[in-house]
Amino acid sequence: MFVAAIQDNASDGDTVVNVNLTTSSTDSTWNRLNLRVPVTVIDQSQTFPNSDPYVTLGFDNGTITEGNAGTQTRTLRATLDTVATSTVTINLTDNATCSASNGSDFTYPASITIPAGQSEGADNVTINGDTNTEENEIACIDVASITNGIEDGTQQARLTIRNDEPVPPPTNLTGTTPANTQQVNLTWTVSPESLFPFNHVIY
Repeated sequence: MFVAAIQDNASDGDTVVNVNLTTSSTDSTWNRLNLRVPVTVIDQSQTFPNSDPYVTLGFDNGTITEGNAGTQTRTLRATLDTVATSTVTINLTDNATCSASNGSDFTYPASITIPAGQSEGADNVTINGDTNTEENEIACIDVASITNGIEDGTQQARLTIRNDEPVPPPTNLTGTTPANTQQVNLTWTVSPESLFPFNHVIY
């Protein structure tokens, strides 16, 4: 007897199928023994992982102005090089070496899911507004792991968060002490011209 496996492109792991053999006989000494034979169907996607789709990750728009309050979002998208035959799950992690901080500057989804029959999935990264005077920051999202897919090289989605508070202007302070006096002449130069308020305290 032959058992034939049906070909598919699904990455669903090895499967064990029990084949039941029911016997009969006209022999008076027949013991009515029925046989059960396990047959293992090996999923070749486990042996040849290139049968899984390749995954890329990126933002639809890679820049955003921070804002002074509330939140804004940018779409983070995972794309396959072919239509998924099984549900693909991309687990995400933030890269702490980038300047933006997860939690205070932004938050991101734990994963992106691409259903079978689709070639992409998306979710939102949320940016928190504030009134802090700071430089532009970069949020970086990496791929932690993928189920039923393969990371295409090393994927990292980067989002530039633009600061919208005025930056204090640089100042140059010079002074001279005339002879035989305790008076100090101070001169400071502000460049470039700015409406940003600043204070100088002299003791």
